[in-house]
Amino acid sequence: MRSCVAISLLLSVSSAWWVRNETSREKWNQITISGVGSGVSMATQFNLAYSSRVMGVALFVSYVQTSVVSFYKIRVAQENIEVVSNISYGHTMPHPSATKVGEACGTNPDPIPSCDFPGAFHALNHIYGNLKLNLFRFDHPFVFGMDTKGYMYIPSGCKDPMKDKYIRPPLRRCRLHVVFHGCFQEKNITGEDYARNAGYNEVGELNNIMIMYPQALWSRPLGCWDYWWAFRKPGPKGGDQPLAVCHMIASLLGIGWARKAYCGE
Repeated sequence: MRSCVAISLLLSVSSAWWVRNETSREKWNQITISGVGSGVSMATQFNLAYSSRVMGVALFVSYVQTSVVSFYKIRVAQENIEVVSNISYGHTMPHPSATKVGEACGTNPDPIPSCDFPGAFHALNHIYGNLKLNLFRFDHPFVFGMDTKGYMYIPSGCKDPMKDKYIRPPLRRCRLHVVFHGCFQEKNITGEDYARNAGYNEVGELNNIMIMYPQALWSRPLGCWDYWWAFRKPGPKGGDQPLAVCHMIASLLGIGWARKAYCGE
């Protein structure tokens, strides 16, 4: 055994620890398991029974028995055991959203509460190492009423596997879709919730569509887009915010140098 992760609840405070076993050169032998509630017992038993086939285990539990902790400490290098103990999620699977995708964190009736903690990613990243999320933040140009950061979902098929960089839409037939959130939905109110859970990313991943989530500013007003005033000049292309998004698209396409022509300025 090489490493372990588990998540336990101690005095209403959850802790997590993951275990990684001996790795194999064959990826099909890099099998990992996890469990929540009674699934923890099943995952633990399966890991012990088939430790030569299992690379690691993640246990999301309400408490950890001393004998189990002692067992893993004896058989797993200390640096390969990670414990997270500051999340009160009970017998549930903590979701990365901080808002109401599910019930509040620690609400046991909800199997996937909103805990602002990416339990699945954190566990698998410890076991496998160097995993990546395809949702990135990018810089906005400074424009009245807009935030300084936005989100971009880049499908795996739109990245250069040699350089781990996105491939612009004209290449490899990757396309681009821009999503404008509604009032009360920008990142200072909902965090990454809308960009993660609106449902666009799954479609983009399967169809090589890059998803851009520009962000309005929460105070201008209530995270609403400025569609009724602050126009630089009359006409449909006179708004600062639409123009800023057009510039972002031009930069993404690799023609930022020609953004004025592209955006019809």
